[in-house]
Parts: sequence; structure tokens; C-alpha cells
Amino acid sequence: MGNIEKLESLVIDLLKCSKNDLKDENGPEQIPNWDSITHMELVSKIEEEFNIQFEVDEINGIENFGLLKKILIQKGVKL
Repeated sequence: MGNIEKLESLVIDLLKCSKNDLKDENGPEQIPNWDSITHMELVSKIEEEFNIQFEVDEINGIENFGLLKKILIQKGVKL
């Protein structure tokens, strides 16, 4: 399983959404289970899975799935 599949699986499992929900422009407003608590759980799980550490401004900057992927790429994760 590649990194993008790992990320998608993690997000789908945690947010209880479908792969169709994982459009770059979709965030908490489009994915009902993406609230402040699951946002922090998502950050924690991603940090564990990809062995990275988010900065506070990066955590706050994850406004949708596309921005999440962009930040991961900036951190050296190959998606």
C-alpha cells in the first residue's frame, strides 16, 4: 500500500466517510464527522503513521484534504 492509500484509509476510518468524500476541496464543512476533536485525532494518527511532526500553524492550516496532502508533501512524504 502506497502513502496516498495509507492516508486515505486513515482519513476514511477516522472520519467515517467514503473515498468519494476525499476531494481536495472537501474539509470539515463537507465531511460531517470532521470536527475539532477528530481534527486533532487525525493529526496525531498521521504523525504516527508517517513519522512526522506538525507545527501549530500547519495543524491550523489543514482546512481541507488538499491542504493536508500539500503539507505532507512539504514534509517530505511522497504521495
